[in-house]
Amino acid sequence: MSDFKTTREVTQYSIGDGYWYSRKDAFDVEIRSFAVNLDGDIGKQICLIGEYDINGLAFTGILAPENWSIEYIEQHCRLAGEVLKEVGHRVLWLDLYHFQILETLDFLDFTPNLKWLRVECKLKKPYDFAKLSKLEELTVWYGKAFSSIFECTSIRELEIFKMDAYGAENIRKLFLLKKLWIRQTSVKSIDGLSDLKNLERLSFSHVPKMESIASIQECQNISRLSFDCCKRVEDWEMIGKLSNLKTLYMCSCGILNDVNFLKPLENLESVSVVGERMKLVDGKVRWLYENPKIKDIHLPWRKDFDISLEEVWGRERS
Repeated sequence: MSDFKTTREVTQYSIGDGYWYSRKDAFDVEIRSFAVNLDGDIGKQICLIGEYDINGLAFTGILAPENWSIEYIEQHCRLAGEVLKEVGHRVLWLDLYHFQILETLDFLDFTPNLKWLRVECKLKKPYDFAKLSKLEELTVWYGKAFSSIFECTSIRELEIFKMDAYGAENIRKLFLLKKLWIRQTSVKSIDGLSDLKNLERLSFSHVPKMESIASIQECQNISRLSFDCCKRVEDWEMIGKLSNLKTLYMCSCGILNDVNFLKPLENLESVSVVGERMKLVDGKVRWLYENPKIKDIHLPWRKDFDISLEEVWGRERS
């Protein structure tokens, strides 16, 4: 590594074939970015990493034309490794964003204190996530190369795309999980949820083949629960077993016979059943509006509800 070069408020610091650019933003917060010129053309200079408050790095990926060759991408990753080798010990968060595919994540070995990580790309070579013993928050585009994330038991918040049957079973190993977002998966059930006793927030988005949510009844600490585009669920009544549930959000989940399964929920404060593809068959919903604890209600309105719009509006004004 070479010495610093300071010009006015911008500090330039070379690493490998690239440079750090350090500057102060409008709020006097130091922002650092890493730029490299891969082919000598200043027009294709890219931002590889942005570091904020000296605590984290954001790999923003290739911001130049999408038709760059694989050689450029591979060089990109080598430079990422060079940078992390130098500063990785003080990196707390790392954002691998905009990459479509990565050969390896071995450079994460240089980030022993990492707490937050986002990897939304395909990975060729499996990485042992158990080595990230301090990782607490993870967003991942799942694939077989990511199967070891379930061995990283320090994770407390997980957003996972494309989870398969292996993940649906082995997610039970992440017993410290408090927040979980499951997105764009084709599994029919997620049995591993039954062991996540610390779970407080659970969200399903675009899980079109899921038929059962029976496993959530064991997660008695859930206070916020949401479903988006989950049309095949057959046992919605399981929601009524979550005694600490405060907020329920359901969007475009097909046909609901009724909402009577919510009656046992004494702590419920907010109910949203919305979306163009959401239909409520039974119009007996007066009990929901007359519950003084439930402050926020959104339902797909029907003329044959057992409460009038005027009564609903009067309740909202009071």
